Amino acid sequence: MKNNLKIPPKPVRIFHRLVLKNRLPDKPKVDRIANNKTTSKPDRTWKSDYFECFESKIKGVLENQSFQVAYDRESGIKPFENQRSTYLVPFLVSKVWQFASKDIRVIKRGPDFKIKEDALKSVQEALAQTIRGEICENFMIHELVFDKATSRKFTFEIYYEGSFRVKWEFSSDDVKSKRGVRIALESFFDEVISEIEPFGFQVSSKSSRHQRMSSNEYLFDVYYQTDVEFNENEVIGEGGFAVRGDASIDEINTYGVDFENVFEDEANEYLKSVLDENLPSQARLIFSKISYIDDSGEVVELCDELMLSEK
Repeated sequence: MKNNLKIPPKPVRIFHRLVLKNRLPDKPKVDRIANNKTTSKPDRTWKSDYFECFESKIKGVLENQSFQVAYDRESGIKPFENQRSTYLVPFLVSKVWQFASKDIRVIKRGPDFKIKEDALKSVQEALAQTIRGEICENFMIHELVFDKATSRKFTFEIYYEGSFRVKWEFSSDDVKSKRGVRIALESFFDEVISEIEPFGFQVSSKSSRHQRMSSNEYLFDVYYQTDVEFNENEVIGEGGFAVRGDASIDEINTYGVDFENVFEDEANEYLKSVLDENLPSQARLIFSKISYIDDSGEVVELCDELMLSEK
């Protein structure tokens, strides 16, 4: 039976392994110092400085074409055929490609999907051709091969805080049934908090909890923590593109990964909907606002929807 499941377009990160062959220049001449003696940087130091500058040049060229580039720490720099002056310098080069629905095949069970072979091959070759065209004039390519294609979701903990204000005009019957204004107020505040907190918000009240306000408006503080997923094209930092698709969360966080969108509008929309639907019937929402305050700074969960390797 033919599978008729539909899937929306998917962002997929295409990794290429790029190894450049580079000949070290002659060691810099020594610098003269005041007492007529000479000195120079140790071999390891000046080589490190040179390769750091070399890496910056590669990044400058390819990042102008929206590629992400990172030195491949796992492989490391190696001498070419035991030569002392020529080295192989490895990089991971990647770019996110939005594959259309027609290029994607749904897996029958589970959320995973596959890219049709001809579509993936076409994009791989096009990206490789662009990389060659950008760098072959000034750099010597030793190897350029497809490494992996990934479509991952990076989950972060996001923290918000803010407040909301409600209007409540309690009657003499409310005061009488609760045996006083203070108990009536506390009962109302407790009711508001108990109705809102099951939706993931931490709610606390201001000092007005114990004092009737002439405006009949009461302010509550609110704190909200939630997990937010970001796709391949929504994360920034080397953790998102400088490690292979099968990297662990620890490896990704070691490189560093971040995001730009804090989903503040969505959090405020959610807060307002919860308040509109769950405040006590006699209370009316006057104002609500929460703002992003922080995040976990690290990926707390990683979901692999797609992982294809060259092997």
